[in-house]
Amino acid sequence: MTSNKVPSSTSRLGGTVVEVIAGIFARYARHDPDRVALIHDDQTVSYSSLERATAVAVAQLRAAGVVPGDHVAVMMPNGPTYTVWMLACLLGGHPIVPVHAKAAVSDLDHYIVDSEAAVLVCPAAASDAADRATTLGRSTLNAESCWEAITGDHVDPSPVYEPVSSDLAYIKYTGGTTGRPKGVMQTHEMIRQAFLMQLAEWPWPSSPRYAAVTPLSHGAGMLVLPTLFRGGTIVTTDAVGPTGVARMVRESGATVTFMVPSLMYSLSQLDSARDDFATMEMLVYGGSPIDAARLPLYLDTFGAGLVQLYGQTEAPMILTTLRPEDHVADSSRLQSCGLPSLGVTIALLDDRDQQVPVGTVGEVCARGPLVMPGYWKNPSATEEALRSDWLHTGDLAVQDDAGYVSIVGRKKDMIISGGFNVFPGEVEAALREHAAVSDVAVFGVPDEKWGEKVVAAVVATPDADLDELRAHVRERKGPIATPKEILLIDQVPLTAVGKPDRKFLKNQVWPAR
Repeated sequence: MTSNKVPSSTSRLGGTVVEVIAGIFARYARHDPDRVALIHDDQTVSYSSLERATAVAVAQLRAAGVVPGDHVAVMMPNGPTYTVWMLACLLGGHPIVPVHAKAAVSDLDHYIVDSEAAVLVCPAAASDAADRATTLGRSTLNAESCWEAITGDHVDPSPVYEPVSSDLAYIKYTGGTTGRPKGVMQTHEMIRQAFLMQLAEWPWPSSPRYAAVTPLSHGAGMLVLPTLFRGGTIVTTDAVGPTGVARMVRESGATVTFMVPSLMYSLSQLDSARDDFATMEMLVYGGSPIDAARLPLYLDTFGAGLVQLYGQTEAPMILTTLRPEDHVADSSRLQSCGLPSLGVTIALLDDRDQQVPVGTVGEVCARGPLVMPGYWKNPSATEEALRSDWLHTGDLAVQDDAGYVSIVGRKKDMIISGGFNVFPGEVEAALREHAAVSDVAVFGVPDEKWGEKVVAAVVATPDADLDELRAHVRERKGPIATPKEILLIDQVPLTAVGKPDRKFLKNQVWPAR
């Protein structure tokens, strides 16, 4: 098996998340054992039960012949069981390969084979996935089995592995919107630094109740350790859709959550939204660009404590932060994703990796302890992403004199029409200002005359006038950015993690129009 360590030169500040988890259990499971750690609908799990279930899971991995350094694929929906196995893998020294609970068979195969996962942990209901793993020569474990021995003999909950900061904690696969998903190596140091930055940058309430409304296998999982560190509770549900989310938040009295912008908009349209979120003290959002024109609506709906983060799997989640005090109606800062987070260096570079002037579009590049050491078994992609000693994010942005960063789009999504650069995010923002438009995604398609032409897929009211929408964009962004074609759709398709799926629109919806 390929080593799960990366060169020691990547270690900067030291420390591991094992120390953090051990400290959580020492503080709460031993001294306040009945404190509630997890809630899932009608199920509650105390800190002492969480510690014990975690220890059982570590023991089960050992019994299955999984040793420190072996990679473990974890595939399950949100719930207490996911948190148990996440903690168990980190304590046991097993780099976690998160798999979305609804992953396609082709993705599951790729994640398991490419990551060299020794075992797949999944619930009994995911028997097809377990069968697939067996076909690939991997062993499987029933995820729910961690609870079976919880009232049995004593199981030692102490950490059984002492990693160094450069050891792998995760191999997380990117969305694969530009080809086969790449495995991002995340070290113990990266996860610990992200944990510390969240505690330092965000206004956490005491004993937070964290409503996990997006997959814990992705960005939402980053809030688990800070929540538990503060003696808080992680709340999950089997309910789906905006009404299910709103009910969970209301009934649990949640004070913290993380959302993607598409969910924020759907929730803001509920008549009961203000009452549902009356207890919310900190709402963190990110994952895709937000429509700044709607932020005043979100401030009114969700109350104070909005925090925007910007990051990516290659530098987990918080390269920049837009803090609550920057969320002021009519402020130009609402167009931005905030300032570089503590310990992070951001530069906007051109195609020659030279810094661009203030106010000029450049690629967001980053340095600091959040940056990955590379892609798993993919040296060419690693070299390209980390060239010139910068992480090249693929995002295009401008930065103002005060240092605030405003994302204008993905480099790969940029449309070159008639020799001019058109950024989909700017066109989308203009269209969302129109009263007839509730959602939109913009993409480019080949065109004989223009090279590429701008196409907008729009969710609009029945009486929407397409010529009026074009005129609306032309007035704000000029003729080059004005969509040559407008498609009316029922809803914008999203990827598994809630981002607009422009690839699907371009390759499936556009040809079938």
